[in-house]
Amino acid sequence: MRLLIIIACGVVASACNSKPGTNTLQSHHAADSLPSAGNQPLVPTMPPTSKPSAEPAPTMAISSLDALKQPEPFSEAELMREATKLVRKNPGTDSTLVTWPEYGRPTIREDAQGDILSWYEARKIGKRSKAERPKGAGKPIRTFHRLIRNRPVASVGSDGLLTVRFKTVRKVTSATLYVGEMLRDDLIANPRFRKSTSRFVETASEGDAYAYAISYPLPKLHHWRYRTRGPQHDVVWRLVLFDQALSATRVRDGRVSVRCTPGPCGVFNDEGTLVSTYRRLPTFFANPVVDQVSDSSALVSFRTDTSTSVTVLVTDGLHTARFTSKTSTDSHELLIDALKPSTRYRYAVVLADAAGQVSSWPGATFVTAPIPGADTPVRLAVMSDSRSGAGSDEENYCNVNRRVLEGLMSNALRGGAQSILFVGDLVDGYTTEPEDFRYQLEGWVQVTAPFGAYVPIYEAIGNHEAVVAADSHGWRSPMSGAGSTESVFSDVFSNPTNGPVHSDASAPSLRENTYSADFGNVHFAVINSNYWVRSHPDDLDHPMGAKGYREGTVDPEVLDWLDKDLADARSRGQKHLLVATHEPMFPNGGHTKDGMWWFGKHEDMNAMRNRLIRLMSKHQVAAILHGDEHNYSRLIVRRGDTELFDAAEHPITQIITGGAGAPWYVQQTDLPWSKQVVKFDLRQHVVFVDADGDVLTATVQALTGETIETFTLSPLD
Repeated sequence: MRLLIIIACGVVASACNSKPGTNTLQSHHAADSLPSAGNQPLVPTMPPTSKPSAEPAPTMAISSLDALKQPEPFSEAELMREATKLVRKNPGTDSTLVTWPEYGRPTIREDAQGDILSWYEARKIGKRSKAERPKGAGKPIRTFHRLIRNRPVASVGSDGLLTVRFKTVRKVTSATLYVGEMLRDDLIANPRFRKSTSRFVETASEGDAYAYAISYPLPKLHHWRYRTRGPQHDVVWRLVLFDQALSATRVRDGRVSVRCTPGPCGVFNDEGTLVSTYRRLPTFFANPVVDQVSDSSALVSFRTDTSTSVTVLVTDGLHTARFTSKTSTDSHELLIDALKPSTRYRYAVVLADAAGQVSSWPGATFVTAPIPGADTPVRLAVMSDSRSGAGSDEENYCNVNRRVLEGLMSNALRGGAQSILFVGDLVDGYTTEPEDFRYQLEGWVQVTAPFGAYVPIYEAIGNHEAVVAADSHGWRSPMSGAGSTESVFSDVFSNPTNGPVHSDASAPSLRENTYSADFGNVHFAVINSNYWVRSHPDDLDHPMGAKGYREGTVDPEVLDWLDKDLADARSRGQKHLLVATHEPMFPNGGHTKDGMWWFGKHEDMNAMRNRLIRLMSKHQVAAILHGDEHNYSRLIVRRGDTELFDAAEHPITQIITGGAGAPWYVQQTDLPWSKQVVKFDLRQHVVFVDADGDVLTATVQALTGETIETFTLSPLD
């Protein structure tokens, strides 16, 4: 699990107000924070914050990325000074690179003998689990999705030789390593590749594990024509392998930070001898991101390739505060609180390992939310279903459709979204190996981190976020314990922890997969409709007995929590309520056989769906946001239109937004509610939700930029 480091306010005057943060965990402050009595951060005395009827909008241009550039970046000199201070505070003598766990088929699971299937064959697991009751007990099935077995590890010698080592589950005959740099002043940190090599060697093979290494001399990259300025070089690499079994290429990206002594890197003397000595620096796995941004706080989270101490710099453009961790770890979550609402901040991160090597990330900016209930205009972006598509490696990067997901995230950022809600099916999933699932989620993080550095992303669990135990006859059960879907999901992502605790101790954790948050006068609740999913839920001789649920079920205790959560939001004055869950109440194309419908043949599902509709109607929820179907559709759940809608005392808009990259489904038009479908579209898209006072509107924008539709959501009575 990640270490949680609480960072209290150290931003003076214009950067903080006196409103206390809601987190009561112990705070760690740098000894040399801004001047204050008793070595405590200086927090100015401010008048109590009263809830205004309206606030000035954040200083950001809705149609431009230029606003993300302010406040001005920290200089490299400032970052180096902070790094020097960090080393003085945390002296050490040794630094060891993290040994990444095996991803795929660990040798420690030798007890699980049985059929081993690729992802394409493993799709049959889902079909068999929905078929008639199996007869007898089948052999255990194990799945792995990738050619690359573990996360590749990069090392750099003193002569600048970059070596990437990796393992595969099948023998490969060709590999290419592309090498370049991440430009530190680039707004969206895209890798820029310039050099390549295809010379790789097999270093070992044992059973189904093949180990390889491929190297490139960085001094060639740091020729004077290509050398970037500054003491630190953020080298990026891309490993491209040809998978003969699938006649396709498979890709994995990585990075490594280096510094040369004396600088600059890549300088040779007249005799042709390299002048500089390369030093490998502690390196970020991906860009730090902001999570859970409220009107007074934000989380900054990231991972590093070795245990590090951390300093985070935060500024509003006038004053700067520094926060330093007291514990060294490779996984960080830092809470910055006591910030001002509707204010844009810049943050940067400095690292130091135990050997005194330092590096930095130049940072990004984020804007805090308005005060809850205030009528300040806010814009949210909603999307879902980015699992891999059919096509090149751009459509299948670690089981993610990187091409489409990057495009939609860019559109959301360019469109002025202040928060992004992703409603499930991030990856292909459906694996029997927890570390396989982690590998896929980390690939998703790599793709989205350049955008998550600026706006918080809230993730939900979909049906493909599934770590399962399965057999050849079709029995399927969710994995439990530390290897469960929910445990891995909460370890990778940083979502709110205000959801319910299940009364059944054997049930999976609801932590960080069922939760809620406010953003201005908008309140959204995320509930898990793929919780404790099993196959054949009506068969009590299932390996799980009577426990577990049919796909698409929302646990009764989650519905109890949702009822109270929405009531609390209304009592606080939140005007616009949204509910998000992956499985659709009324599917329209691709998932009519399941979702929350199942052809209407299961009374338990019908009763659960009606209860969900009644409680949302009671609290006048403006819209329920779904994924699951790889298309866009909108319908109004309104009493009288069909008897299936009779539980809706107040109209509810159902939005299905499954257009983030998964293969498409066409519309089914013979459903009981087909005439109530207002719009259906196959284009890949993002949904923008805008709250402006009492008005809530939505704009659906295609990946290519054109508007699919704009509409106003149902107002309060």
